[in-house]
Amino acid sequence: MGACTLFAKIWDEHVVSDLGDGAVLLHVDRHLLHDLGGSRGLLDLKQRGLTVHSPGLTFATPDHAISTARDRVGTTETGWDLLHALRAETEEAGIQLFDVGQRGQGIVHVIGPELGLSLPGTLIVCGDSHTCTHGGMGALAFGIGSS
Repeated sequence: MGACTLFAKIWDEHVVSDLGDGAVLLHVDRHLLHDLGGSRGLLDLKQRGLTVHSPGLTFATPDHAISTARDRVGTTETGWDLLHALRAETEEAGIQLFDVGQRGQGIVHVIGPELGLSLPGTLIVCGDSHTCTHGGMGALAFGIGSS
């Protein structure tokens, strides 16, 4: 095999199955969730009678609809609803939540590198258009879902 791009190397290492017509099933090393879409996705799985395949590879943090104030006051009613839903759904699914006031909580695309979740050669997905920033760590990362 000749020289490959980093993208091709990581992609090829993560192909689980070739589904034909250019579609492949990929192994995801890290799935990051945030408060805007995380609970919605988990609720959708639950309503379809499905579970998270690898909760130990899935991590969540509220970072979109919460206040930036240190004491986290002043968030909107919608923000509180999203936060409570994320807490409930991640707990039920067995997903690590880096919650408000806990060590590790922060901007979803910053905590990945800070906590050692974003590693070279990994495949990372999140429902956010900034997911590709994990590429700076040598990961293959892209937005999924509503991103």
